[in-house]
Amino acid sequence: MSSPIFVVAKNTFIEMIRDRVLYFVVVFSILFMGLCFALGQLSYNEIFRLSVSLGLSGIHFCFMGLAIFLGCSVFFREIERKTIYTLLARPLSRGQYLLGKYLGLLSVLLTLLFGFVLCFTLVEYLLAMPILLTSYYAFVGFFFEAAILLSVTFFFASFSKPFLSITGSLAFFLIGHWVASLEAFIEKSTSVSFYLIGQVIIHTFPNLEALNWRPFAISQSPVPAYELSFAFATAALWALFFFMLSLIIFRRKDFE
Repeated sequence: MSSPIFVVAKNTFIEMIRDRVLYFVVVFSILFMGLCFALGQLSYNEIFRLSVSLGLSGIHFCFMGLAIFLGCSVFFREIERKTIYTLLARPLSRGQYLLGKYLGLLSVLLTLLFGFVLCFTLVEYLLAMPILLTSYYAFVGFFFEAAILLSVTFFFASFSKPFLSITGSLAFFLIGHWVASLEAFIEKSTSVSFYLIGQVIIHTFPNLEALNWRPFAISQSPVPAYELSFAFATAALWALFFFMLSLIIFRRKDFE
């Protein structure tokens, strides 16, 4: 007999893969990535560096957008269709339901990421650019970051409306990438209030920029093993933290 978590994850994966809206977003993402590569080709001096940088930036932006879109839509769609009432009426705990949804969407994101990897490789080949293993470390960082962002969208979606969920998740994403710059500003600032507020932000939000390994792809150097291990541990802990917050709120949510 299959585990309830596996059943929910499998059904979520199949449902989202068949979603036409998802394919529209993916096609747009691929076109955007191609545009970024094309802009990189306008530079005659450093074609490889600029093309890879812009191409990976395009993939990063679109992939994080997909993580937010999937995480925020899954609850509201089932509540709107009232299928969540049927699911929770079965011998299925809310924890199993939530974990199944998370694993199912994470599988969708992993599948989409493989698609981006293939598109990235194909574009590099068509542009006669060197296909290097170091260029693919960035995709690992993308997946770690998406795992965190997906749990964050679950957290916001568990108590707010779609617009606020998307806005909150996007703000989290932007602040997470701003944390590293904030540390530099704090060191130069003499304001006590700015220091205190900055410290709160630094210790409240993960440093998502630490998962940005595009510079390694551009410099054609591998990511150190300790940095990979630290990134994996960081992503797992933050994803678990926000998932548990989502579960606490979701268990208290009234669907009657």
